[in-house]
Amino acid sequence: MKNLILNMLCAGILLCSVNSYAEEIDDSQTFVDENKKRVEVAKLLQLEKSEAKEFWSLYDEYSKELAKIHKEMFHLVQDFQVKNTNQSITDEIADQFLDKTFDIEIRKWTIKKEYKEKFKQVLPSKDVARFFQLDNKIDIQLLYELSSRIDMIN
Repeated sequence: MKNLILNMLCAGILLCSVNSYAEEIDDSQTFVDENKKRVEVAKLLQLEKSEAKEFWSLYDEYSKELAKIHKEMFHLVQDFQVKNTNQSITDEIADQFLDKTFDIEIRKWTIKKEYKEKFKQVLPSKDVARFFQLDNKIDIQLLYELSSRIDMIN
């Protein structure tokens, strides 16, 4: 009964929400909509009360770490787009953009790997894998959103 009520609540919230996980906050920031993501995670994992407190505390830490990465990537994309619009992209600037992009991605995956181990301390590995499947889908949507803002280099 408790799971049925939770599922109905989650479904209602999802029906009222926008489909995208990326939410424009203002002209300088794009973040993952944590409320939508939390609903999806809760629906997917259906945690027991004993698991929930530890998981959500850890999840909040993880989300804060990723938010920093997402913000950094957005600012990098924004800066690159301005330079590209002004047709001031040189080989050196393109190379710097690639290096920074790869660095951000490496740090993102380092965080994910670190938190995989932390999540395994509070959840079974199967649930951790399911969580990261959803998390990766959301990341792909965010990357798509960011990439749609970048024109091809002039």
